[in-house]
Amino acid sequence: MSFRATILVGNKKGKVGIGTAKGQDVITAIRKATHEAYKNVHDVTVTEHGSVPYPVFIKYKAAKVKLLPAAPGTGLKAGSSVRRVFSIFALSKSTFISL
Repeated sequence: MSFRATILVGNKKGKVGIGTAKGQDVITAIRKATHEAYKNVHDVTVTEHGSVPYPVFIKYKAAKVKLLPAAPGTGLKAGSSVRRVFSIFALSKSTFISL
């Protein structure tokens, strides 16, 4: 039996990395995924207000996602899972819609 782990790392300043790995036990899978995440760090464009600069629409297989910029003072409008991911991206004022 093998285990799969997906790890998301970030510095809350616009840099984020994601890694996915399998291992014979949970600790090995997490260690491999963390190493992979640190190797795949990318810059995320964030405005000075903590929002995305322009609307984004992504379709992957059956999933459709819309990410919209929000005005200052609006806050983050998203579910709990997405809210935790956006906090790693340093996005504090955006709207997330899953279609």
